[in-house]
Amino acid sequence: MPKESSNLNLASRTIRANMTSAANTTVSMRERNRAAEAGGDNKEPAISRRIAFLAPRLELRGSVSQALTLAAQLSKRGHHLLFADAGGPLEKSAEALESDNLTRVRWEERPQQNAIGYFSRRRLLRQLDAFDPELIHVPSLSWKTPWREVAAKLDVPMVATVHSARATKRIDPREFSAFERIIAVSHDAREAVVNHGRVPREQVDLVFPGVNAIAKEALTARATSRANMIPVLACIGPLTDKAGLRTLLRAASLLLAADVEVRILIVGQGRYEGYLRDWIAEYNLGYLVILVNELFTYSGVMDLADLFLIPSESSDQGHFALEAMARGIPPILSGSGGNYELVADNQTGLIFKEGDAESLANAVMQAATQPELRKTLGQAAWDAVKTQRSAQNMAMECESVYERAISYR
Repeated sequence: MPKESSNLNLASRTIRANMTSAANTTVSMRERNRAAEAGGDNKEPAISRRIAFLAPRLELRGSVSQALTLAAQLSKRGHHLLFADAGGPLEKSAEALESDNLTRVRWEERPQQNAIGYFSRRRLLRQLDAFDPELIHVPSLSWKTPWREVAAKLDVPMVATVHSARATKRIDPREFSAFERIIAVSHDAREAVVNHGRVPREQVDLVFPGVNAIAKEALTARATSRANMIPVLACIGPLTDKAGLRTLLRAASLLLAADVEVRILIVGQGRYEGYLRDWIAEYNLGYLVILVNELFTYSGVMDLADLFLIPSESSDQGHFALEAMARGIPPILSGSGGNYELVADNQTGLIFKEGDAESLANAVMQAATQPELRKTLGQAAWDAVKTQRSAQNMAMECESVYERAISYR
């Protein structure tokens, strides 16, 4: 058996094995939190709150991963949380959050007219009422999440997070009026909320996503263990963006024709999964591209990756890119929307022209064939997350937004 084929089969087996192994109050609070962080006492906020998270189905999406990371950090910092979700592939990660400070409840993702959906929402409203939250955070404005019923029944301040300009444009501008504050994860998303959603700029807060970086020793060990391996490009997220997937597979064809030593691992599910499999077969890309749809954990893929790809800004993968950077894995991102705010081109990652397969193939070729470039970009990406995009910073900024929303009432 050829060496490349053996490595590919080994990688595939390893992946599957790993995947089975989860106001003035505001100003003063921000100052106290930053002072505590500077002094090393950063475990608890100045004010402990009762916060309910109203999350959608726990699909393999960056917005879901971000919500789980934020909830874990807030709980760690001493807040009391009720995390309501509709289950899904990342349910094990949600279960791992449960603690004395965090209670998780389930609601059924069924239409209101459906009997199960109706009683599930009634039960959720009772659970929220019994929890008596001081604030409700809707981490993603999914149309299936029952935040409208909650807003109508409970007189509690509400905060929502918007993850991209494209997502904003799918929301009726009138619905933003249900929220005291809107969190935008990028300048691009904030401008969309202001312009499309017609939300006053002073009501929209910019809070960048954050993650926990691995230790320096682990970063060094990881780089050493991957030094002599065929480079692996990981793409993790929902298979819902046809244009982005088409660009990726066309780029894969160019890489195959150029005989570039790289493997592409795609992890996800979605309406274009069948389309993706057909395309892989039609263009004989099975040697180069591996599609994995076991979604309950993606850490195994991250452990095997040397590069991370976001083929389109609309694919809801930004938080996964940060998780890759936190492990010293340089990202290759489409040049659109909030992606420009995630990386500095040729410093902490690479940017390619969105929709341009040749531009993507050139970026992958550049990184895949230059180990020292990957190492330099990966180190810089890790440094950027460590100093600028930590989960603690994200939680502290959200605490300030919560205080604004509560004081608004």
